[in-house]
Amino acid sequence: MPFGFDPRKLIEEDNLEEDNKIKEAVKKTLTFDDQIEANETAIRKRSDIADNFSEVDKALRELNFVEKEGMAAWRKEKEETDPEGYKKFEDFEKKQIRKVIKNLKTLKVTLYLVN
Repeated sequence: MPFGFDPRKLIEEDNLEEDNKIKEAVKKTLTFDDQIEANETAIRKRSDIADNFSEVDKALRELNFVEKEGMAAWRKEKEETDPEGYKKFEDFEKKQIRKVIKNLKTLKVTLYLVN
Protein backbone atom coordinates (compact mmCIF):
# COMPACT_ATOMS: atom_id res chain seq x y z
CA MET A 1 0.00 0.00 0.00
CA PRO A 2 1.88 2.98 -1.24
CA PHE A 3 1.43 6.31 0.48
CA GLY A 4 -0.94 4.91 3.10
CA PHE A 5 -3.84 4.40 0.68
CA ASP A 6 -6.45 2.08 2.15
CA PRO A 7 -9.37 1.15 -0.14
CA ARG A 8 -11.39 -0.09 2.85
CA LYS A 9 -11.37 3.42 4.31
CA LEU A 10 -12.58 4.82 0.98
CA ILE A 11 -15.41 2.24 0.91
CA GLU A 12 -16.38 3.10 4.52
CA GLU A 13 -16.51 6.80 3.66
CA ASP A 14 -18.69 6.07 0.62
CA ASN A 15 -21.01 3.94 2.76
CA LEU A 16 -21.24 6.68 5.41
CA GLU A 17 -21.97 9.28 2.74
CA GLU A 18 -24.65 7.03 1.22
CA ASP A 19 -26.21 6.44 4.67
CA ASN A 20 -26.28 10.19 5.31
CA LYS A 21 -28.01 10.77 1.96
CA ILE A 22 -30.62 8.13 2.80
CA LYS A 23 -31.20 9.60 6.27
CA GLU A 24 -31.58 13.09 4.81
CA ALA A 25 -34.05 11.83 2.17
CA VAL A 26 -36.10 10.02 4.83
CA LYS A 27 -36.07 13.14 7.02
CA LYS A 28 -37.28 15.32 4.13
CA THR A 29 -40.01 12.82 3.29
CA LEU A 30 -41.21 12.68 6.90
CA THR A 31 -41.15 16.47 7.16
CA PHE A 32 -43.13 16.73 3.92
CA ASP A 33 -45.65 14.13 5.16
CA ASP A 34 -46.01 16.02 8.44
CA GLN A 35 -46.64 19.25 6.54
CA ILE A 36 -49.27 17.57 4.36
CA GLU A 37 -50.98 16.17 7.46
CA ALA A 38 -50.92 19.58 9.15
CA ASN A 39 -52.45 21.18 6.04
CA GLU A 40 -55.19 18.54 5.87
CA THR A 41 -55.94 19.01 9.57
CA ALA A 42 -56.25 22.77 9.08
CA ILE A 43 -58.58 22.26 6.11
CA ARG A 44 -60.77 19.85 8.12
CA LYS A 45 -60.87 22.31 11.01
CA ARG A 46 -61.93 25.18 8.72
CA SER A 47 -64.55 22.92 7.17
CA ASP A 48 -65.89 21.93 10.61
CA ILE A 49 -66.10 25.58 11.63
CA ALA A 50 -67.92 26.47 8.42
CA ASP A 51 -70.34 23.56 8.95
CA ASN A 52 -71.01 24.69 12.52
CA PHE A 53 -71.71 28.24 11.40
CA SER A 54 -74.04 26.87 8.75
CA GLU A 55 -75.93 24.88 11.40
CA VAL A 56 -76.17 27.92 13.68
CA ASP A 57 -77.42 30.04 10.79
CA LYS A 58 -80.05 27.42 9.95
CA ALA A 59 -81.18 27.25 13.59
CA LEU A 60 -81.49 31.03 13.79
CA ARG A 61 -83.52 31.16 10.57
CA GLU A 62 -85.84 28.45 11.92
CA LEU A 63 -86.19 30.32 15.21
CA ASN A 64 -87.11 33.51 13.36
CA PHE A 65 -89.66 31.53 11.33
CA VAL A 66 -91.21 30.17 14.54
CA GLU A 67 -91.40 33.68 16.00
CA LYS A 68 -93.08 35.08 12.87
CA GLU A 69 -95.29 32.20 11.74
CA GLY A 70 -95.80 30.12 14.89
CA MET A 71 -94.88 26.62 15.94
CA ALA A 72 -97.65 24.91 13.97
CA ALA A 73 -96.47 26.49 10.70
CA TRP A 74 -92.88 25.53 11.52
CA ARG A 75 -93.87 21.92 12.19
CA LYS A 76 -95.73 21.72 8.86
CA GLU A 77 -92.87 23.33 6.92
CA LYS A 78 -90.20 21.22 8.65
CA GLU A 79 -92.09 18.01 7.99
CA GLU A 80 -92.37 18.86 4.28
CA THR A 81 -88.82 20.12 3.72
CA ASP A 82 -86.78 17.99 6.14
CA PRO A 83 -88.63 14.85 7.23
CA GLU A 84 -85.53 13.37 8.86
CA GLY A 85 -84.87 16.54 10.86
CA TYR A 86 -88.52 16.67 11.87
CA LYS A 87 -88.35 13.06 13.06
CA LYS A 88 -85.28 13.88 15.17
CA PHE A 89 -87.13 16.86 16.65
CA GLU A 90 -90.17 14.73 17.48
CA ASP A 91 -87.98 12.09 19.14
CA PHE A 92 -86.21 14.77 21.17
CA GLU A 93 -89.52 16.36 22.11
CA LYS A 94 -90.95 13.00 23.24
CA LYS A 95 -87.88 12.34 25.40
CA GLN A 96 -88.20 15.76 27.01
CA ILE A 97 -91.92 15.23 27.67
CA ARG A 98 -91.17 11.83 29.26
CA LYS A 99 -88.59 13.49 31.53
CA VAL A 100 -91.07 16.17 32.59
CA ILE A 101 -93.78 13.56 33.29
CA LYS A 102 -91.34 11.47 35.30
CA ASN A 103 -90.29 14.53 37.30
CA LEU A 104 -93.93 15.44 37.92
CA LYS A 105 -94.70 11.91 39.12
CA THR A 106 -91.71 12.04 41.45
CA LEU A 107 -92.83 15.42 42.74
CA LYS A 108 -96.39 14.10 43.26
CA VAL A 109 -95.10 11.12 45.26
CA THR A 110 -92.84 13.37 47.28
CA LEU A 111 -95.68 15.78 48.04
CA TYR A 112 -97.94 12.87 48.96
CA LEU A 113 -95.35 11.51 51.37
CA VAL A 114 -94.78 14.94 52.93
CA ASN A 115 -98.48 15.56 53.57
